[in-house]
Amino acid sequence: MAEFKVGDQVEVTGKGTDLKGQIAFIGNTDFAQGKWIGVVLPDAKGKNNGTVQGKSYFECKPNHGIFVRQNQVTLIKGTLPKPQASKGTPSRLPSKSGKVSLRFVGRFLNNKISINCFEINPVLAD
Repeated sequence: MAEFKVGDQVEVTGKGTDLKGQIAFIGNTDFAQGKWIGVVLPDAKGKNNGTVQGKSYFECKPNHGIFVRQNQVTLIKGTLPKPQASKGTPSRLPSKSGKVSLRFVGRFLNNKISINCFEINPVLAD
């Protein structure tokens, strides 16, 4: 069986109609035993907003979230845009220390960090 990770684009089967979405949660829940996968759907064809029985596992618009078992999702390959290579040469070289700066955009939700995107840049020499 395929290994999935948060951010993967997947197709959900066995829910009456095939649905496509993005994985937002993988793990155990309080509402049922076992491993669950939370998927954000582009349309309001889900059952929740990432919160079930008062506990938030991820965030999305109302009725855009759905929880399924791993055997109900199939990885969709080749749907995410590939990062484009940088054109040109940086005007300064990275520092000899090899340090990098990390910046993320996110928020806290129930004492958890929800990261929307991140950026890693070398610390440039003066």
